[in-house]
Amino acid sequence: MAGGAPGKETDNATAVGAQEDGNPVRVTLDQVSPSVARPGQTVSLTGSIENVSQSFITLGSATVSTQTRALDTVGALDAWLAGDQELTTPQQVGQRGLSRRLLPGETADFTLVVPAGTIAPPFSFASLPLLVDITSDEGTIVGSVHTVLPWYATSSPGTPLQLSWVVPLTVPPEPTLNSTPGPEHTQAWLDVVGTASPARAWLEGLGGYNPTFVVDPALLVPSASAADISAAAPTEQIPLPTPSEPSSAPTTTPPDDAAASSTAPTSDDATESDDPSELVELPPESTRIQEAEAEVQNLLGSVPADQLWWLPVADPDLAALVDVGVDAEIVNDVINARLPPSVLEADALVERGRHDIGWPVWSQIDAGQLDAVHGLESASPLSAVVVPRSTFTAASGLDHEPVADYNTTTGDLTLLGYDERLSDLVGSMPAASADAEQIQAVLAYTLARYQHTPADPGAVVIAPARNVAIEAETVRDLGAALRSAPWITQVPAATLLDDADPGSAGEASFTATTSVPTPPPSPLSLKAIDRIEGVRDTLAQLSGILPSAVAVQRWEPVLNGLYSTRWRTNPDGWPVPLSTLESQIQIVVDGVRINPTSVNFLAQEGLIQITIINDLPVAVQDLQLTLSPGNGRLRIIDQPTPISIGAQSRTNVQFRARAVAAGEVPVRATLTTPSGLMIGATQEVDVQVRPTGIWIYWVLGGVAGVILILGLTRALRRPTASTEPESA
Repeated sequence: MAGGAPGKETDNATAVGAQEDGNPVRVTLDQVSPSVARPGQTVSLTGSIENVSQSFITLGSATVSTQTRALDTVGALDAWLAGDQELTTPQQVGQRGLSRRLLPGETADFTLVVPAGTIAPPFSFASLPLLVDITSDEGTIVGSVHTVLPWYATSSPGTPLQLSWVVPLTVPPEPTLNSTPGPEHTQAWLDVVGTASPARAWLEGLGGYNPTFVVDPALLVPSASAADISAAAPTEQIPLPTPSEPSSAPTTTPPDDAAASSTAPTSDDATESDDPSELVELPPESTRIQEAEAEVQNLLGSVPADQLWWLPVADPDLAALVDVGVDAEIVNDVINARLPPSVLEADALVERGRHDIGWPVWSQIDAGQLDAVHGLESASPLSAVVVPRSTFTAASGLDHEPVADYNTTTGDLTLLGYDERLSDLVGSMPAASADAEQIQAVLAYTLARYQHTPADPGAVVIAPARNVAIEAETVRDLGAALRSAPWITQVPAATLLDDADPGSAGEASFTATTSVPTPPPSPLSLKAIDRIEGVRDTLAQLSGILPSAVAVQRWEPVLNGLYSTRWRTNPDGWPVPLSTLESQIQIVVDGVRINPTSVNFLAQEGLIQITIINDLPVAVQDLQLTLSPGNGRLRIIDQPTPISIGAQSRTNVQFRARAVAAGEVPVRATLTTPSGLMIGATQEVDVQVRPTGIWIYWVLGGVAGVILILGLTRALRRPTASTEPESA
C-alpha cells in the first residue's frame, strides 16, 4: 500500500552521497515473499521509495522484471548484485501504478505482485535476477534495485548443504562501560545486555537454528567503574564478594541503578541445566543491569553445551599478543584470567560448554602464527581456531568444506573456516524494514555453493564479526528464510568439527603464508603493554592499604579488558580506561598526607606526635610511617606501628625518640604501603631538641632556693598581730 509522510530535508551533498547510483530516489526492499519461489506460487515484493533529491518527484509506476538466466556462481551473483550487469532480454513479471508526488526526503510504500505461473524457468533450481524499477510520471526510471529470487522446482533435494552459525557475543569497545556509576554507566551496560542489545538479538533471533555462540565471559559480569574512589562516597561503594564472602550476597548500588525486587522463579542450579524454564536466581534487591544479565544468562543456559564456546575472559587479542611478542608470563596471566565474583554466580554457567576454541583476528596467517597461538599455555589448550575460509588452498580439495586439520609443531590444530562473503552480508544486515535485499542475497550465495557440487555440497559457516549491531527481527527474518531453503540444513558447528576427516586435508589445506582481509590494527604494543602492567603493579601495591571491598579489587578486570580484541574497532577509546585508572592511582597516592608541623622536644627520651590526614572517601589500612632524623641530635628508638585511618578523617601517630644533643633536627617522614610504594609527599618535621640533663637540676635547685629566700624575707617583714602602736 502506497503511503508515507514528509521527511527531513537534506542538503544536496548528503543526497548525492547517500544515493551512489545517482538516481533521485532510493528503492529499498522490505520483504520478498516467499523468499524461495516454487512452481505455482505467487510472489510479492514490498518496499519503500525515498526521494533523496532536492526537488519533488511525481512517481509513475513500479515494475519488476527477470530473465531466464541462472546466477549459479558466486562471480555471477557478485556482478549482478553490484549492478555491473543488466538484463539482456528482460521479461516484465509484475507492475503497479503509483501516481504519487514525493517531496524531498519523503517516502512512499509499494507492493509488487508476480502472479503464479508467471515465472517458470526450465531448470530445477537456480537464482533468478530480479530488477525493480521505479519510473516517474513521464516514464523515466528514477530508481531501481537489483535483487534475486531463488527458484526451486524439484521434490528430491538430495544431500543438503550444511550451514553452521558461529556467532560471537562479546563486549563492545565502549569506555563508558567503565565510567563513573550513574545513568550513563547503567545505560551503557543495558546497551550490551538489555532487550535491544546485539547479544539478545542473536540469542533470541537464532533460537531453533542450531547456532553456536562464542561468548566472552566478561559479558556476564559488568565491570565496575574505573573511577570509584574519586566519584563515590563511602556509602555508595558497591562491594563485591571476596573469597571469604558468599558470592550470592546482595550488593548495594547507586540510586540510579535501583529497580524493584524480582519475583522471577528460581532454581537451585539453573546454569547446569539445558532447561530454559530454570531461571538464574536474583538477589532480594536487584539492579536493572542484574535483571538484564539474568535474562542473558537464562538464554545462554538454554543453549546446548556443545553449542556454547567460551573465549578467555575479556576476549584477549591473541593475534596481537603473538605479533608483538609479549612476555610469556603476561600472556599466560591474561588468557587464564578468572571471571570476577558475581552476585548471579556466572562462573557456574561458564563451566558449561567448550573452552578450547580460539578466534584470533588475523591480519596474516602463517605457520608461525598458528604454532604460536596453539602453543599458548592456556588452562584449556586450543584444539581448533576460527579462520577465514580463504585460508584454505584450492589444492586441498576443500572447495566447500570449512574444516581442515593442520599439524603444528605442538600438535594437531583444527581450522574452522568461515565464508567471508556470507559472513559480511549477514554482519551488514540493515533494519528489518529494509533487509530483504540482503536476505535474498544470502539465500542466493548458499544456493550457488550448493549448485557447485549438488551431489556432495559440503558445508558452509557463517560467522559475523564481533559486535555486529543487528535487530532481533532481522535475525528472525534471516533465520526463517534460511529454514525455507530446501537445499540447506542448519547444524551445530561442533558437528562439522566432529565429522571432519583430519587425514583428508593435512598441511595441504593451508597456504604457508595467507593474506586475509586486513582487520583494523590493534592498539597493543610493547609500550602500551608496559603501561598496562605498570598500572597493574601499582594497583597490586595499593591493594595493601585499601580494603578488599573497594575499587582496587575491581580494577583488575578493567586492565584485563585493555588486552581485548574489541579495541581494534575503537583504538581512540582504548586509552580512556587506562588514563582513568592512572588518575585514580594518583588520587589514592595524594589522598593521604602527613600534616606539616614543628615540635619542641624537651625531654631526654619521650614521645613525639605527628598527624596523618586521609582525604579519601574510603578507609586506608596498614600504612607504614617511617621517620629519619636529618642529623645525630635525635635518635628514633621505635618506628610507629602500621596505621589505619577512617575515610575522610585524621589520626595522631606517636613514636619514641631520644635526645642526644640540643639543636634543630629536621626529621624526614614518609608513608608507604606494606610493599614499599610511597604514599603522599615526603614531609620534614622540624623538631627543636632541648634534652634534659644535670644542668636542669641545678637550675631547678637554684629556682627553689630563690623562692625559699623570697618567702623568708617576706615572712620576716610582716608585722605580728600582738604588736601595738606606741601612744604619743
